[in-house]
Amino acid sequence: MKGISLKPARLSKGYVPPRFHDSARMIMNLTARSYLKNNEHLNSIRLLNPEPFCHALKDHQEGKYRLILLFRHCEKADAPALMYAISRLAFREGKKIGVRFTRKPHAHFLYGKDVPNWARPMAGWIFPRLGFIPVTNRGLCRESIDDIRKALKESPYPLALAPEGQVTYHSHRTFDLESGILHMAEWAEEHGPVRLLPISLAYDYGDQKGQVLDKVRQKWMKETGMPLKESSEAYAFLIDMTEKTVSLLEHSFPTGLETKKESLDERIYALNDSILKEAERMAHIRKSGSFLDRIFQLRYKGVDTLYPETRNPAGFTPWEKSDSDYECTKAAAYIRCSQIADVLEYVHTGYIMDAPLNNRHCEYALNLLDVVN
Repeated sequence: MKGISLKPARLSKGYVPPRFHDSARMIMNLTARSYLKNNEHLNSIRLLNPEPFCHALKDHQEGKYRLILLFRHCEKADAPALMYAISRLAFREGKKIGVRFTRKPHAHFLYGKDVPNWARPMAGWIFPRLGFIPVTNRGLCRESIDDIRKALKESPYPLALAPEGQVTYHSHRTFDLESGILHMAEWAEEHGPVRLLPISLAYDYGDQKGQVLDKVRQKWMKETGMPLKESSEAYAFLIDMTEKTVSLLEHSFPTGLETKKESLDERIYALNDSILKEAERMAHIRKSGSFLDRIFQLRYKGVDTLYPETRNPAGFTPWEKSDSDYECTKAAAYIRCSQIADVLEYVHTGYIMDAPLNNRHCEYALNLLDVVN
């Protein structure tokens, strides 16, 4: 987010129920490769160890069990990449190992209920028609529960979701899982055997790793106006960038720590608490729950302010509109704080090592650049 711009409140699209239509699936399959390359910048997708993946999809088609796909959510591109693997690669790789599908594989993904409010129109159109189901993290949505249970009972396609609850920015580490997956497994078990298939997604920067770090370095210095040490070692460069990013944030969100006595990870932990306290102060929210609880409370308080469901902002009186604009300005500020903390929470110096340049270094550098952005 570059700065904070005033966006007046708009009526929420509310809960958009799934209404699967095969024509939407066909459109997605026809445009998937182009979308992944031009929008997600993925040059190629490979399905490693395809046998258990293809057999699980086939067994679900044959009604041997209800299948739930659990994918590690490390990047924004995860869902479209996995959808491509399900709908295109599984069919192709299945032929090679003797798996014959009775229909083209597909899956119903879970996604944030608020997405249609701010996503591009095409996403708002195609998500429900692909049978995707809106959900609210850490919140009770009766429509979501009903549609998930219906899909687990009746749909010829499996359910796909990120059990970590949100993007974690780590291809090589799994974080705590949300408890909701246990309920879904129990609902599915009401209709027969259930299989949970964990899927790991990882991104390989190939021979572009050095170029990625150099681009990040140039962009970081341009945005901050600060120099970074010249170093041939990725680890030293990234620790320097972490130290200076943390110092910049400590200026805006003082933690009260004596920074020379604390490790970088301890300073990041304190920073996140300081950032969230500032956001909660602006949002008039009391601190409660885990880090993710606090993130979601802020996120959905902002969503309710920017996209109210019970009143249409188009009918506001001038006074109500002025008051709403003021609340939206504050919401933009505390949402910005929650976004900074949300990415910074996943910056762990222990994730990278003093080792030859590898994919973890690229992930880590891009996360730091996201914090600055």
